Amino acid sequence: MLGLALAIPHGIKAIKTHVTYPRTGFVKYRRSDRRRTSVIAGIAGALIPLGLIIAIRHHWDITTLASLAGLILAAAYAYRVAGAVRWKWAVACAIALGSVVIGFLPADVLAAMANDSLLTRPVLAKLGGTIVVSFMTYGAMLLISGGISLWLYLRHTQAPPQEGQ
Repeated sequence: MLGLALAIPHGIKAIKTHVTYPRTGFVKYRRSDRRRTSVIAGIAGALIPLGLIIAIRHHWDITTLASLAGLILAAAYAYRVAGAVRWKWAVACAIALGSVVIGFLPADVLAAMANDSLLTRPVLAKLGGTIVVSFMTYGAMLLISGGISLWLYLRHTQAPPQEGQ
């Protein structure tokens, strides 16, 4: 974890220094109103753990609901990312489809994904397995999408010519 925590910031800085900024210069992003987003995130950040605590105490099986949370991710991805780049609609649809498929996976398959963890109750094991499968699926899709974006950027954006002295 420590190596990864150190590699990510230095890797981003190296990419900006050697790949992206020399091609186009620094980017100044537009300022947007983040107040509404912050309020929604704050409310969701408070309600989701509360809902999980209630569901676990009452032994509710929320694995399907947890897997369908990927539909929210797909909608947010479509709204923020796919609106600007047309081919990313396919990624948003793949995330939504993956979420639905995970929702229909058998409970024993999901529980097997969390088999060696500390989650001993069957409901928690299924929920843990759902979260593991969901994160692996969405992470892989976003990683592939980012890789394609970087490849297209490098392919279509030329480095500026070096100025003579």
